[in-house]
Amino acid sequence: MERLNVLYEQNWTTLVTEQLRRFESNVIEMSSQLGYNGRDPADKDRQWSFSGALLYSVTVITTIGYGNLAPKTPIGKIVTMVYALFGIPLMLLCISNLGSLLADTFQFTYSHSCCASRQKS
Repeated sequence: MERLNVLYEQNWTTLVTEQLRRFESNVIEMSSQLGYNGRDPADKDRQWSFSGALLYSVTVITTIGYGNLAPKTPIGKIVTMVYALFGIPLMLLCISNLGSLLADTFQFTYSHSCCASRQKS
């Protein structure tokens, strides 16, 4: 590998791009060889990862219903129903408050921009 003076921006950019491409190809090669699926290798007995659980909890309270993730045990299904019973109204309340805040902000901005243009003329 040729050593370039990294004080020049073009040289530094070239070296960094080369290193990133090498790293990217290594990650792709290793993931295809080892079959990485996004789960923590230390927890082979667990079906749920943290990201999967977060996705599931968000889809439950937003009533999107992603479909692939679901609890298998009866207690898990009951806990999901209780979570949804409290989570869905709280999500609707949050969305309502956010909509109200955005409407008030838009109204304030619009009224001040109209008043400012009237005062100038």
